[in-house]
Amino acid sequence: MDLVRRPLLCALGLSIALLADALPALAQAVPPQTAPVADAIPVTAPMPLAQATPKPQRARRAKRPLVDLMLIPIKSYGIGADQLAPPGTLTDNQIGINGLLVVNFAPRWRLYERRENHFDLGGRTFKSGKPNYGGFAPDLEYDTGLSYDITRDITIAEEFMYRWRVCCPGSGDPTNASPRIEQGLRTNLSLGLGPQTKIGKILRLAASANYVNHHADLGLKLPGGTKVLGKTWVSKISATLQAPVLNQTRVIPFFTVEHYSDFYDNNLTPSTTNRTYYGMRLPGNSLMGYRFYVKSEHQTNPAGDVPHKVELYLETSFKFHS
Repeated sequence: MDLVRRPLLCALGLSIALLADALPALAQAVPPQTAPVADAIPVTAPMPLAQATPKPQRARRAKRPLVDLMLIPIKSYGIGADQLAPPGTLTDNQIGINGLLVVNFAPRWRLYERRENHFDLGGRTFKSGKPNYGGFAPDLEYDTGLSYDITRDITIAEEFMYRWRVCCPGSGDPTNASPRIEQGLRTNLSLGLGPQTKIGKILRLAASANYVNHHADLGLKLPGGTKVLGKTWVSKISATLQAPVLNQTRVIPFFTVEHYSDFYDNNLTPSTTNRTYYGMRLPGNSLMGYRFYVKSEHQTNPAGDVPHKVELYLETSFKFHS
């Protein structure tokens, strides 16, 4: 049954795409400068939903750049009272670099490469009744994909994702008997809903299905007869709400809720997480933009003692266009 889902999902998306190309009225509904690059590609973190919608002009429309590039320095601060780094270990006193490279090779088609840093301080858990502090956990993810605008507000994308633990120990450390890696083919669908405002649609829904290429390493100690899942599906759903405030476009509040699963190598079962984001976006200008937001994350576990994190993130986006 699992092997059938992805072809069906892709076939459904392509069928809608072909239908959209066949209808002139629908084709006219997607102008060359469709949704901004960060909005047109479904992402794993709440990237900017949309830039301010320009005032209608009778002159000819601006042509979309062939290449868009965003470089995004990001700084995190663990703000939970029990988010501490054990002595002698790394903490969140460093800056990560995220990025997004997009090639707009056709009016509705894009090739893209995304780099995303996942780093935060884990909250306290208990092992055998004693407090345990996970400390700083840096992961790096690269996504390589192809996206298509079915309409102005509906985008489908297919990508290969690869995420791994950077430190400490890293996934490439020869002394690490059970490296943390997640990889697979992921299908994303993004939908904008609600009235069109100065800042774009007020609601964006997103769903993804990741066919994870999972395995256990030889160094992992497992009791005899332990069942280990191989390739399997994990999913993610999210909703982001943004609100126009006082009829201006300089400061835009947003709120995101997510429910998703990950399945890392050497884990016996997928992990399930509930996450929220809330913050402000400052679109800035065509060269720079800013965001600050708080991420709250809680894993689910019947045993009750689960990792949790509350982080403040500060971002600056540097935008380049060909």
